[in-house]
Amino acid sequence: MDESITTEIRNKARELLESDQVDCVIGYEASPRGGSRPAFIYDPAEAGRLTWNESCVHNLVTYLHDKKKPRRRGEEPPRVAVVVKPCDSRSLNVLLAEQQIERQRVFV
Repeated sequence: MDESITTEIRNKARELLESDQVDCVIGYEASPRGGSRPAFIYDPAEAGRLTWNESCVHNLVTYLHDKKKPRRRGEEPPRVAVVVKPCDSRSLNVLLAEQQIERQRVFV
């Protein structure tokens, strides 16, 4: 596991949430069974839950569909940051090309 990558992800997530650039960060956290699972971070204080290692295999871009709708009627859709692996960036590009998500609402 590369601790420098984990530290960089945590710091960036904390920075984005504290500055209100995004409402949510989608990343990976340690699973109780020893692997990694998707994590949805809304509070800068919880950025420490984020991790990066060889078990981070899920395509987190699939969760952007869940986050593209506003929580309440009349609100803006949330702005979301997502941790993306190179292979996942292809699916993100397809969603953007098909206008299924708005580019200005996604921080990669």
